[in-house]
Amino acid sequence: GPIKFSFDRWILKRLIPSVEYSIVRDEKSKQQLLACGAKPANIYQAHDPVLNFPLKKSTLDNPITQSTPYAVLSLRRWFFANPFLPVFITRNLNRVALFRKKYDAYMDQLAHDLDIYLEKHPHMTIVAVSLYDGEDDIVNQDLVAKMKYGNKIKIAKTGMDEIAYLSIVSGANFVIGMRLHSLILGAVLSKPFVALRYSAKVDEFAKQMGLSDVSIHVERYDSKALQTGLSKMSLEFDTYARSVEAKLAEYQTDNKAAFKALNQRIRQVLAD
Repeated sequence: GPIKFSFDRWILKRLIPSVEYSIVRDEKSKQQLLACGAKPANIYQAHDPVLNFPLKKSTLDNPITQSTPYAVLSLRRWFFANPFLPVFITRNLNRVALFRKKYDAYMDQLAHDLDIYLEKHPHMTIVAVSLYDGEDDIVNQDLVAKMKYGNKIKIAKTGMDEIAYLSIVSGANFVIGMRLHSLILGAVLSKPFVALRYSAKVDEFAKQMGLSDVSIHVERYDSKALQTGLSKMSLEFDTYARSVEAKLAEYQTDNKAAFKALNQRIRQVLAD
């Protein structure tokens, strides 16, 4: 996904008859499959399987040793993307002034709002992570260069795996994230988040976790809403964390049922 174009739907409709069983992570995905001819009995709606990440907290080793509270920030480039161009081409075009106007405007707004947040909450700092190695690291550096309080943002080392990321998140109050799996892995540790939503999959996950009210969409940027969401999260993160923990347990149970049903269907197909 996402299924945006007629060609995508044409391909999916021709694949559906060969699909024995599907697990999807949201209602919208289920409806798309149904619209393309899938049988309701062949679709199980659950949640992102990463929520069942087999985490042993004893393996976490947080490199952030500061005593002051912090939030984790995960950004990505977004505004110039084209499904018909290879990623390496759009990545290079993102560095050209002609194609980065929206990106620069977004970064200006985000830098301004994070400065306001850090000024209002002087006890807080931010740890910026890179989940796509050098690419996200460039975005983090662009942000810091635009900020008045850039000295309150620590940029973590690149090249981290999921355990390294979870180690940093384990000591944070909450996550501010664009990348979907920065939010999902945070939820694995019952960390609430402020989502900077750029796609339907992030919209849906924020909704599932009950955190849409403290999140914004990057293409409908609302400074007031973001500042309100960040302040609300800082003041009530314990309450939000308890809610995330409860939903995590529920969704993990749903996923286990989905995986069990999938295994049963596989055994049935093999037996036939």
